[in-house]
Amino acid sequence: MTISEIRLLPTLAIARVGSAALPLDNYMLEEDPQHPLGYRRITGAPTLIVDDATGKITETKIPETVQFKSEARVRPVAPFFEAFALTEYGRLEPLTLSMLQQHGLGAKDVQWRVKVQNRKVYRRTREPGDIVRADTDWLEGHAQQPLAGHCENFVDGKTIPLGQVRYICPNKNFPEIRLRFTPAQGLIYGPNVAERDHLVIPDERAVYDAGKGKWRGWDIDTAMNADEKAVRETAPPSLFAITPHQAPPWLHGDKAVSRGYLDDTCDGFVHLQRPHLRRTAGLCAGFDHRPHPRR
Repeated sequence: MTISEIRLLPTLAIARVGSAALPLDNYMLEEDPQHPLGYRRITGAPTLIVDDATGKITETKIPETVQFKSEARVRPVAPFFEAFALTEYGRLEPLTLSMLQQHGLGAKDVQWRVKVQNRKVYRRTREPGDIVRADTDWLEGHAQQPLAGHCENFVDGKTIPLGQVRYICPNKNFPEIRLRFTPAQGLIYGPNVAERDHLVIPDERAVYDAGKGKWRGWDIDTAMNADEKAVRETAPPSLFAITPHQAPPWLHGDKAVSRGYLDDTCDGFVHLQRPHLRRTAGLCAGFDHRPHPRR
């Protein structure tokens, strides 16, 4: 079988942060035939079960009920990226172990790499040292690979976990070439200063070095002129943790000074390659609580 192209699908996936151990099952939104104008029903859909020890998919199941939380913790949405081959017949088919073997290749000849960033602070300060970056380099094996977010303006040695990725180990029953992205927990991090809310920012999450960066105490009125505000301002303009925080900012004329907080969400790219061939897809991990028909 001749392969003319390799494509990575979906081209864009959206994850949702959560601190539960198990990712959310697949589900569909179906109309209720008895109440066609009412709310749609959430019904379980085929879900791939990954063995944590081996990285292999062991089965497909359809959950009887869809549980969005487990032990009071939100279950993360952890999407798969799948490789597809465009064959000489003009068909787009899942890239499998057997296809690779027909060309003298194996699972090890497929390489994945994930690069993500959290640019929320940078969007405000325009300081490159405020970009949080993580890069797996080209993955080897099928173990979970953490996405450790590094930032120039962090305390030395401190990082933020931006999630993890895994090259799913293909097997006889599930031979497709896949990668899974599991987002972070949705935690809040902050500056290394004493006058912080320790219930929100405990010592281990005080990662931002207020002596290096400007995010702690950043003032929208003094940091940006009118032209910059027109481009970079959000609605409301003080859409970040601010001082004073006892009342909404519009009660203070939208005067807002940053408390120096940031989160563990990210956006980035998933790369797939073998020698002389590369494909890329995008991903986004954030606080998206809308229903998704597929995972």
